[in-house]
Amino acid sequence: MDITLAEIAAKLEKTDMWKIYFDIEENRFLEFADEYDESIEEQSEDEVLQHVFEVEDNWQRYVPLPDSYEIDEHAMMKKFAKLQEEGICQVLEEALRQTGALRCFRKELSQGSLTHAWQDFRRQEFLRLAEEWCRENEIEYQI
Repeated sequence: MDITLAEIAAKLEKTDMWKIYFDIEENRFLEFADEYDESIEEQSEDEVLQHVFEVEDNWQRYVPLPDSYEIDEHAMMKKFAKLQEEGICQVLEEALRQTGALRCFRKELSQGSLTHAWQDFRRQEFLRLAEEWCRENEIEYQI
C-alpha cells in the first residue's frame, strides 16, 4: 500500500523536533526525537538508541525526510508575502526582517485576517515538498 502525500506532509511538519525516516521495505515511518529529551514521554532513551542503531545498520532501507533546515519555512513565508497585494506584502516582509520574525509574521497575519490563507498556502507547500521528496527518492505515493 502506498503512502499518501498528506501523510508525508504531516511528517514534514514535525521535522523540527523529530528525525523521521521512511522504511522502504515496510512502507512505514520511523521517527524519534532529534535530541533525547526526558520531557518527551513518547520514547525512552533506549528506544531512541534502538532506532538510531536500526537506521545505521540498515541504512539502505531508510530514506530520511528533509529536516527543518532543508525545508526553510522562512523562505516559504517570504513566498507567501510576495503573493499578497503590495501593501500587505511590504508589511509581511518587514515582519520577517525583525527579531522574532515568526512571531511578528503571525501577528501581522492575524491583524490582516490572513491566518487561514497562510495555513492553506503552507499546507500546499508541504504537499508540494512531499511530492518532490517522493519523486527524488522514487517512492510511490497516492495523492
